[in-house]
Amino acid sequence: LPEDDPIRQMLERGAKFLDIGCGAGGFITLLAQSFKNSRFVGIDPVPHGIEAGKKLLSELGIENQVSLEQSGGEAITYSDEFDIVSMVITLHEIQPDIRVKVVEKAYQALKNDGQLLIIDFSFPEKLEDFRNPAFELGIIDQFDECTLGTVILNEHEENQMFTEAGFKNIQRTSM
Repeated sequence: LPEDDPIRQMLERGAKFLDIGCGAGGFITLLAQSFKNSRFVGIDPVPHGIEAGKKLLSELGIENQVSLEQSGGEAITYSDEFDIVSMVITLHEIQPDIRVKVVEKAYQALKNDGQLLIIDFSFPEKLEDFRNPAFELGIIDQFDECTLGTVILNEHEENQMFTEAGFKNIQRTSM
């Protein structure tokens, strides 16, 4: 994260961070090692990832800074608790029938001035965008995972979902 990034500044000061779809907690474990003033919670519905992550946290001695819970995003009970909520390559994996609820629960878990960080890909909205390299991963993943029920939203559909959940000031950055 660049020095002037608001999320980096929050983490440096000491933030409470929730990662939805954390897998084994790799992302928040790395963040915890860099941002000692912050506390991290990861949730994921897959038990073997959570167990592997807990073992790693114990080996690293950071289980007081990072906790992992086996839970789906639709079951979040936190309210106004986190400064930052993230979904890293997760949003598109959430089944369409619960995706809106997960985004609403993410909003509920955030403090009023909290930040939602999503690192993921979108599906093209217009035919000509199928040639745009920015949508390549979304196109390939949609093709590969369509039999699993995966439905990747386009940016307009994502923005509409975020707005309906209560999010304002939606910003997008390309990497």
